[in-house]
Amino acid sequence: MAVMKKDETRGSIALGKVSADTGVVVRSLSGDKQFISKAISMGIIPGSGLVIVRNHKIGPVIIFLRDSFIAIGRREAGNILVEV
Repeated sequence: MAVMKKDETRGSIALGKVSADTGVVVRSLSGDKQFISKAISMGIIPGSGLVIVRNHKIGPVIIFLRDSFIAIGRREAGNILVEV
């Protein structure tokens, strides 16, 4: 299951590949229903802005979204497409 529209992913990159201290906008989510539901409940929805706080290419990606720090696993970070 995916939450995206046609041509919405053009110019997008996986969240796990973005450098720290970078502001991004979420473009789409992909993966199973459980992941998409969890991401949406945390506020990670298409159109929302967030900042990558830490991304050391190993371990979780730490983001700052809506006054909260959130740790996202590497696999899940690959299912979140963003635009820098």
